Amino acid sequence: MKENRVLLVLALLTLSSCHGESQCELRLKNLQEIRDNQWSVIDPGYLSVSEYLQLDEQRQRYYVDGIVDGMRLAPFLGAYDQTYPESKLRTLLYCVGSWGNERQAIVDDFFLANRKRPNDRAHVLIYVALSEACNDMIKSCTNATCQGYSEI
Repeated sequence: MKENRVLLVLALLTLSSCHGESQCELRLKNLQEIRDNQWSVIDPGYLSVSEYLQLDEQRQRYYVDGIVDGMRLAPFLGAYDQTYPESKLRTLLYCVGSWGNERQAIVDDFFLANRKRPNDRAHVLIYVALSEACNDMIKSCTNATCQGYSEI
C-alpha cells in the first residue's frame, strides 16, 4: 500500500512538471522504467543555482524553507521516519530544526564557496550544504542532546 502511495505521488510530481504531450509521454515512460527497475531518481527540481541566486533574499529563504518542508514530508513518501535511530533524515532534521534562520546563511556560504557550479540544481546543493553543516555540528557536539545522531 505504501509503495502505491509513493508511486502515485511520484507520478503526480512527474506529470505536473511536463510541458506538452510528447514531454509527458516521455516522462511516463521514464516513470515506468523507474518502477520496473526500482531506480532511485532525483528529479531535476525547479531552479539551477544561478536561477536561485537571481531571486531576492526573501524568495531564496522561502525556497530553502520549502526544501526543508519537503524533507519533513519525506517519511510520507517512504523515507525512513525521523524517529528511526539510524535515519539520515532524523539527523538532518535535528540539525535543521536547531538552526532556525541560520539555514539561509549556511546555504549562502556554501553557494559562495562553490561558485563554479552555476548550472547545478539548487535543491541538490542545498541538501549538500545542510548535510555538511549538520555533519560539522554533530562532530563538534559535546552535550547529551546529540547522542544517538550520526553523520549523514
